[in-house]
Amino acid sequence: YFNRVIEVCKKWGVPYIDLWEKSPINPRLECYYDPKLDVEGNIKAGKAYMDGQHLTALGYDIVSDAIEAFMMTL
Repeated sequence: YFNRVIEVCKKWGVPYIDLWEKSPINPRLECYYDPKLDVEGNIKAGKAYMDGQHLTALGYDIVSDAIEAFMMTL
């Protein structure tokens, strides 16, 4: 799904930010997300992802500079 959306954005010149692959945090690393925990468990444990896809407040703190820089280009 993500790859197709990126293809469409590139084709039509729509700006986008890829926070999944280009993020400084990787949900595949247990230090950022623990799949053994539920949403509340990941939040309480101080993880960057609550469910492996959606960021916690800490996760947004980590990527907020990238988001702000992208928004300033629009």
